[in-house]
Order: sequence, then structure tokens, then C-alpha cells
Amino acid sequence: MHHSPAKLGITCDYLFLSVVITDCIGPNVAEKKKNKTKHVWNTESSTYFIDLCLNELKKGNKPSSHLNKAAWLNLEKGMLEKTRKVFDKKQLSNK
Repeated sequence: MHHSPAKLGITCDYLFLSVVITDCIGPNVAEKKKNKTKHVWNTESSTYFIDLCLNELKKGNKPSSHLNKAAWLNLEKGMLEKTRKVFDKKQLSNK
């Protein structure tokens, strides 16, 4: 069964991010996901990640005890733009 992006709750930002990620890592996205390289967090990337998190708090994207979907997408997009590396929610939440 085929569902439209809107019915699945996928936003244009998420679709844009998916296209950018595919362009960056090539066509073997599934294979790349299985064989992810571990990111070594340095001071610069850690500081940038913390700044992104604080911006999401200021925007109100933490309505309760956790970040909402928009915040996670913004974090993934921000880290991709800054580091040129793909991070998923699991990787970022484990930081």
C-alpha cells in the first residue's frame, strides 16, 4: 500500500533532508546505515550540538520531558549542515 508523505506525517523539511542525505552518501543508503562509522565527538561538534539543543528549547520544541519531532529533525539537519555527516535521532539522543 502506498501512502502519500502528508498521510505519513512527513514534512517538506524531512523530505528535503532525505534528498540531501542521499546526495551526500550516495545511492546505497540502506547499506551505509548498516555500516555507519562511529562519530568521534570533539569539542567543536559537541559545542555545536549543545547550541542546537538550546535553540530548540528556546523555540519551544520541548513541550514536556523530551524533544518533539520537529526538534529532532532540526538537530539532524543542523548537524548535517555543520559537520557534513549524517546523524540519526538514536545517535544524537545517545550523546
